[in-house]
Amino acid sequence: MLRLPDRHAGVWRARAVEADPAAKEPWRILRGWADEVLLPPSGDGRPGIRTVREKVTEASDLARLVLALHEHDDALCLLLDRVWTGGSTRLTDPQVSQAYRGELTKRLESLERSPRDGAERLRASVSVDEALCSVTHLPPGAPGSWWNRLAEESHAAPLDLCRELHSAGRNVEAVLPARPYRQARHHTRAGDDIRLGVGGRPGDTLTCLRLWLRVGDQVFPGRVVYRGQE
Repeated sequence: MLRLPDRHAGVWRARAVEADPAAKEPWRILRGWADEVLLPPSGDGRPGIRTVREKVTEASDLARLVLALHEHDDALCLLLDRVWTGGSTRLTDPQVSQAYRGELTKRLESLERSPRDGAERLRASVSVDEALCSVTHLPPGAPGSWWNRLAEESHAAPLDLCRELHSAGRNVEAVLPARPYRQARHHTRAGDDIRLGVGGRPGDTLTCLRLWLRVGDQVFPGRVVYRGQE
């Protein structure tokens, strides 16, 4: 349901919110952008997941959401460069899950160590954003879905930081590749992008896995999932 636009998933989620608060099943409470039920408790004893509305300002908050949900969602795939190698991409694969957790932790630590007013932090922020947004469904969640909102929240951190650095005189630029793939590919490297035959309309950019970034004379291409032309 988290892949569907709110207008379609709303009925199910409203019923989940109205579930008996005295139920014996445990809940895992995480910070999010709304007071809502993400997943009800499962029949196998796993806790449900709720979020409480608090301002999400740290990448670690989004990371907790991604890690919590990947334990419940068998359809989530990993499309992260340097971790995804074209073999099994399902996060239910213990080796894939372990590799992802290790890479995400490394990127979060690099972000935490980086100076707050430098280009190094921007690169680290884009790197963490890539790790968060490379956990996705195939096809990715539709516009207006919870997963789409997660990607928007994740992209916002490096984009806002880039604007701050640029205003302070730093020679930096970050771009979210456009929805039409014919425009998005100006900010990606075609061989890195992932083509699907389903989702959206032919020629659509379905989701951004990595922002395009320029730091001085160095350019780091973006990466997207797109619907191929039929």
